[in-house]
Amino acid sequence: MSTIKEVQEQLHKCKENLRTVRKSNKEKDAEIKELKSMNTFLVDRVEQFVDKNSDLRYKIRTITVDEVLAMRKEQHATKTEQSLTEQLEKQSEVKLNGSGIPHTW
Repeated sequence: MSTIKEVQEQLHKCKENLRTVRKSNKEKDAEIKELKSMNTFLVDRVEQFVDKNSDLRYKIRTITVDEVLAMRKEQHATKTEQSLTEQLEKQSEVKLNGSGIPHTW
């Protein structure tokens, strides 16, 4: 049979172990909560992308020839605007003297 002192020591050790385990559980609970919120956020983002991709696929499947031609014209106009912008930028970089001849420094 154990003495009262031995039983008290065992009780003290058990209480200490219990405190350690509870502290560890709190930390793990906080980590689980954080991971769940991150998971929810990521699932929502995936669902948004799925919806967006579904809409784009539907739009691509139902596109008409006229719409394709209109898109091509827009792309061509955009490229033309970009080239004009580049030309204007180059002209602004070239410095001219009074007679219209570029300086060569």
